[in-house]
Amino acid sequence: MNDVDKKVAYIGGTFEVPHLGHANLIRRVQALGFEVVVAVNGDRFVFENRGYVPLYDEFERMGLVNQLGVETVVVPTMFSQGRIISRYSPDVIVLGMDWFGKDLHKQFAVEEGFFEANKIGFLFLPRTPGVSSSELKRRLKDE
Repeated sequence: MNDVDKKVAYIGGTFEVPHLGHANLIRRVQALGFEVVVAVNGDRFVFENRGYVPLYDEFERMGLVNQLGVETVVVPTMFSQGRIISRYSPDVIVLGMDWFGKDLHKQFAVEEGFFEANKIGFLFLPRTPGVSSSELKRRLKDE
């Protein structure tokens, strides 16, 4: 497949504690023939939107995601997500099923019509059962 034929999928997230669920998601999307671009939420974004400082800083999380088999890993700032998406021109944005039906323009801080104008679709996939960063942090806390 040459570069013109490549389909690009954009996955965004905090990747607080990269785990099997993240690896499964990335492999599933790659198996569908997509080149995967991952946007790791920056430390400032996590603090301002979730109220805590991540266990690993944004550069460590980028490195960990890279180890999951992703060549292109970026950190969007709070205000540049639309620019990052435009730069990589994804065919789809991959989200968990829990995002289905939510206001994705607001989530990605882009104007109404942005996805349609850029011909970007969405691929909603189920999470790996029993695996999440929140669950891993809870298990560590309980030990």
